[in-house]
Amino acid sequence: METIKNISTQEFINRITVILKKGYITVRELELIVPKGTNDIAKKGNFEEIHKFRFKLQDGEKIEVKWHSQDYKAGIKHPGCISSKVWTAQIKIGQDKYVKLRKDGTVSVVKRTENRTHIPVKR
Repeated sequence: METIKNISTQEFINRITVILKKGYITVRELELIVPKGTNDIAKKGNFEEIHKFRFKLQDGEKIEVKWHSQDYKAGIKHPGCISSKVWTAQIKIGQDKYVKLRKDGTVSVVKRTENRTHIPVKR
């Protein structure tokens, strides 16, 4: 597993917060978050396109960054969900924390996945 040697968990969260102030993240920004040389471990599943990467930060915290095309099946199970409408990304910190983009544009870290932990992706 690749490691970003000069970024702590808090610095990583701070950088994500700045990126997400506009209410979305771009594919290019996602690619820049992931350390060079990290293998894409995604399995296609329900998506036309999906990318998934795992790496560690300087303090040993594990990060998972993934993004995928629209998940049309999610809209059946969860009407109105973000991932059924647009490409989305999720950023997982450790075993059970997710970056959440709130409606007001602020960012928090929550202990469960939910609709707002699916961040809109602009391609």
